[in-house]
Amino acid sequence: MARQLIGKQIKLSLPECKGAIEYYEGVLRFTQLKEFLVSKEQDIILDDLEVENTFLGVAVDLIGTIETFKFVVYFTHPERNVPDNLFNPIDSKCGVIRISLDSLQTQFKTAKSEGKTYHEVLTNFLTNDRKSKMWIYHPRFEKTASLAIENLQKGASNLNYTISYGKNKNNLNYLTQKPYNYESVNLSRSHNFNSKVNQPTKLVNFECVMCKLQWEGYEAGGNQCPKCKNYLYSKEIGTVAT
Repeated sequence: MARQLIGKQIKLSLPECKGAIEYYEGVLRFTQLKEFLVSKEQDIILDDLEVENTFLGVAVDLIGTIETFKFVVYFTHPERNVPDNLFNPIDSKCGVIRISLDSLQTQFKTAKSEGKTYHEVLTNFLTNDRKSKMWIYHPRFEKTASLAIENLQKGASNLNYTISYGKNKNNLNYLTQKPYNYESVNLSRSHNFNSKVNQPTKLVNFECVMCKLQWEGYEAGGNQCPKCKNYLYSKEIGTVAT
């Protein structure tokens, strides 16, 4: 169902991406907060869209491209959280966005009574709803953080700090801690990138949050509910015993 609804290209409205530095230095022992802007709100178009594929070994919902950059979308709901690996991808030429589906469930339920198709509801949600989206990884985050730290280090002594994506109510922060007297900022990464992992995935048990049906399927690509014909509200509930 998702493949028919989304197609090979999609427009996404993205929120701004901010970073935060919590720090103290010298004789001061109270924590201070310094925010820095990584990117403003923007609209992007993802091409060559792939639905329900793997990214660096992690099953994700959407993978698209923007010029030479890979862009990953991961859907969440109260019983489906972002995998840890997506907070710290091994390749910096990618972007990762989390989209919360909490409000979409209600919109799907009222679609028919409002004379809307699922395609219209989903397209409008992905394109226009910025509040549901949050940056998990931005390709310019580390460079911007480096410059912000360099500015803090000017004239500072005994600087101790923690870098994170901007604070949010879901507490989904990517943290990088540095020791005292950190004189050279180096947040570079190694580059070993392959968006498709050509190896068998394991069998797991899934459950549909909407209809409560349970079934077995492969970790990557086997999460479509046989009853609802939808994967948006599926969750893993364990590994199939062998």
